[in-house]
Amino acid sequence: VLRQERPDVVLAFLAPMVFTAVLAARPLNLSVIACERTDPRIWPTGIWRRLRDWAYPQCRAIVCQTPQAAAFFMTTAKEVVIPNAVIKPDVHGIADISSPSKKFIASLGRLSREKGHDVLIEAFAQISGKFPDIDLLLIGDGPERKALEEQAAAHGIFSRVHFTGESKNPFPVMAKASAFVLPSRFEGFPNALAEAMALGLPCLATNEAHGGLIQEGENGLLVPPDDAAAMAAALEKLLSDTPNVATMGEAAAQVADDLSLEAVLGQWDQVIS
Repeated sequence: VLRQERPDVVLAFLAPMVFTAVLAARPLNLSVIACERTDPRIWPTGIWRRLRDWAYPQCRAIVCQTPQAAAFFMTTAKEVVIPNAVIKPDVHGIADISSPSKKFIASLGRLSREKGHDVLIEAFAQISGKFPDIDLLLIGDGPERKALEEQAAAHGIFSRVHFTGESKNPFPVMAKASAFVLPSRFEGFPNALAEAMALGLPCLATNEAHGGLIQEGENGLLVPPDDAAAMAAALEKLLSDTPNVATMGEAAAQVADDLSLEAVLGQWDQVIS
């Protein structure tokens, strides 16, 4: 395909395709841009990690989604940080999930270990007695669902933890949340967090997964991953409904302007040209 099309630039996403693109482009003297989409400290592993470490320095640029990912490589001045664009979710459509009958904390993401929902359930269990009028809404599905349901039941809060399953349009419901939590152990770029911030929700995330979107205390709160006690304390702060929490939500909404489609595509244009 490269021989036939003779593109000016080849954009290759994720390590296996970057390696493949570099091999294919070299005899044709084509420029390749590596596009990192995960946390490079965590993935890939094994042989693909070694192949990535060979292939990325061969590229004209390495586009990362977060400063943290760019700092990992530090090969030359090739690393460029371009976050994903954020389009403010439409909250006026018809949601395909139900809203709890009372106030709730929301989290959006695949129910898999790296997303850290087990830590969130543990943290919610610690504060549930102080906030009997607040439930927890987990939007998404995945292999950890049964284990998470059992964990909630073991803590005696199963009736207050709502599992929605997969959703194509959760935003009309999510916009009603009292707070949003991203408990991930790691992320590439936290799209769910960016969308929640664009909705103006008070947000809490781990300092390994927020992608540089949150400035502590200004537009959200940060806690270490795998620290249920710290997450519980931060949740208690968000749910206290002080004027400072409302101000954080207002500041969070600025992300929709900072990462608008026009702004992000302009950054891509600069790199490609």
